Amino acid sequence: RFEGAWEEILGGGEARPRELDQASRKINVHRTDGGRSCRFTFSELCEASASPMGSSEFGLLASEFDTVLLSDLPDFNAGGATVDGLRRLVLFIDAAYDAKVAVVFSSDAPIADLWDPAEDIRDPRAANEHGDLIGGAAVVPVDTHTRFSLDRTISRLLE
Repeated sequence: RFEGAWEEILGGGEARPRELDQASRKINVHRTDGGRSCRFTFSELCEASASPMGSSEFGLLASEFDTVLLSDLPDFNAGGATVDGLRRLVLFIDAAYDAKVAVVFSSDAPIADLWDPAEDIRDPRAANEHGDLIGGAAVVPVDTHTRFSLDRTISRLLE
């Protein structure tokens, strides 16, 4: 169904790249329909280490696109994403929700199963199990604010 949605948006055409300007920074959107729809993987949108996006970039995406397709959402508790990637997803979904952008997503698991608030988050790329002063723990305890943010994000995806 996800691929079918993207093909329908393309209307038989080809995906095209588009470059957006955000102050002194350029955002490369590799797959657009040439209009108001685009497509990302979770990794591209939330874990791009070369040029990670934040609130202002997500706000720009939300102002430029009416529909965003987001594929490959991972199981957050099972170590499918970094903690930073998870935080970026929260920021992106908040920006998209506030701008009334339709987000179509795909995942191997049902959305309600991607995040279990009773469990801590496992970060597969962390240096060690205990972390250091700036983070980096393999297991990140979920505090009240993080739990609320993730619950809100799942709720918004379900809408």
